Amino acid sequence: MTGPTRGPGSVYSGENCAATVLGGNYPQSTQSRLIRIDPFTVPGAGQNPRLRFQHWYKFGINASGQVQIKTDGGSWEPISPSYSGSSGGIWTRPYIDLSPYAGQSVQIAFYFSSDIYSTDVGWYIDDVVLITGGVVFNNPEDWESGLGDWGAETGTWEVGVPTSGPGSA
Repeated sequence: MTGPTRGPGSVYSGENCAATVLGGNYPQSTQSRLIRIDPFTVPGAGQNPRLRFQHWYKFGINASGQVQIKTDGGSWEPISPSYSGSSGGIWTRPYIDLSPYAGQSVQIAFYFSSDIYSTDVGWYIDDVVLITGGVVFNNPEDWESGLGDWGAETGTWEVGVPTSGPGSA
């Protein structure tokens, strides 16, 4: 693994990321998994285990990516939505609840699929981590006090009275 020369143009953080292809377009008719080879035991449900990662993607028509899980002796099953289209040219950070697999030994995979008509830049994955603990939102809907513990990572966000769109808060 190394940094991309197409797609996002750089890794999300550090020096390396994984991608369907780092320097070109993915091939047509691809069915491929990026698999964490060593199984791990999912922490107890009370610890709120979640898979978190950064990803950037731009898929052609009839191509998609999906996070999958496999338990001991089981088969691959989806645990994320099917990602298709584009992430809008930015890195995004999904969280996937793993509590249904608490106490089980599992493997995680990023599954990519395209058909004979599909080719594009592809799927880039970075900063994959298993996290636990509570999800903390301080005043999650109280924008009156400003951003508080919220912050904008990439793109444009503003807090205030809308001057277009809905017309009011």
